[in-house]
Amino acid sequence: MALSVSVLSACGGGGSGGDGDDSSVIDSTPPVTSAANPALDLINKDPDSPFDGTGVRVAVYDTGINAAHDEFSALNLSQFSGSFYSFTTFSDSSELERNLAETPNDDWDEDYSDTNPNQGSAGHGTAVASAIAGNPRGVSPGSQLYVFDIYNAEIKDSSGNVIGADPIAVRPDSIAALLHTAEYANLLSLNFANYSLTGVATVVVDPSFSKEPIWDDIAATEVGAIAGAGNTGYSFADIFVNTTTVPECTENEFDNATGYDYDRCLALRYDRGTKFPTSLISAYREVLITVGAVNSNLELARYSNFPGDSCELQERWVVAPGTITAADYDDNSSIVRVSGTSVATPLVTGAAAAVSEATSLANRAVLRLLLSTADQSFDGYNAEEHGQGMLDLEAALAADPNDYIASGTTRAICP
Repeated sequence: MALSVSVLSACGGGGSGGDGDDSSVIDSTPPVTSAANPALDLINKDPDSPFDGTGVRVAVYDTGINAAHDEFSALNLSQFSGSFYSFTTFSDSSELERNLAETPNDDWDEDYSDTNPNQGSAGHGTAVASAIAGNPRGVSPGSQLYVFDIYNAEIKDSSGNVIGADPIAVRPDSIAALLHTAEYANLLSLNFANYSLTGVATVVVDPSFSKEPIWDDIAATEVGAIAGAGNTGYSFADIFVNTTTVPECTENEFDNATGYDYDRCLALRYDRGTKFPTSLISAYREVLITVGAVNSNLELARYSNFPGDSCELQERWVVAPGTITAADYDDNSSIVRVSGTSVATPLVTGAAAAVSEATSLANRAVLRLLLSTADQSFDGYNAEEHGQGMLDLEAALAADPNDYIASGTTRAICP
């Protein structure tokens, strides 16, 4: 089994992320000989645990997968997985499922073809699916995946005119698809924070382009959502909370900024007043948790966004390993090493599936339990960087689920 030495881009802009501070580093480690995913040890997954997410429905919003990979030989992939061509046609899940099951021209593309494996964009989704339900690298290989391709890449000429587009780009808006999925999935794994879902860890509140109604509808469902924090290396508190104490970048700073400094300046200038983190909106607070990334020493990865000094953000934030080994998209027996908050996110999703199976808790109670049992005992723990702490599946499965039934029973950080 070969290791392809590439690092795939992840959610939220910025860089793709390495295991240390340099997010652009491509790992040149010799081929992996072990079947294990080292990240599973870091989250304290017991390889002999009987809980593998069986019976839990997990919707993955990403770029599709190479379902023909050896990692997915026993994958429980829902027949309703696919694209958005007819996914947003109907208003309730029963009609949705009949439509996807019976419509022959459902615009399934190469992302779901056994004879023509993915060539490029689906690499990211393949890695994400591997972290959730791959065997042996997934946290919960027994879970049922609903995999939806939201990638909408466009090719533009030097004048900015669209001269080519991924066919997925013409499909109906994925925000509508998100609502449909929320009506029947247990968990939503939202890993591409800056693509069609346009910042799922935040709510767009600009009156000219408001997405608050979709979150109102999602909050009315029972779904639990897990979203990547993004790879722009900035503090959510600085961007969204400390608006009077943290100034915008000056014109000179903006013009000369590069890398993560540019991402921060961009957010300070354009995100303030138009976006708001879901955890700071009382109606949405329990719907979603945000996931940052740490390296193998449990230090915050340089590329990972972090909660900053807002205890409200910290309370709905957890971190997980930002580097995994995962199924490759263009070779059915190879694995790749992938980094970013968007591969930390499916580790948390997989853990949520295992806890859901073990406890039969409501979906959002599962999120409360994961947040409250995250490890804070390691050297260097800092709530401003790690939020509630490092995902700890062993501790989550050992906890008394009755302690997390009631809304608002998440471990407190705020005074």
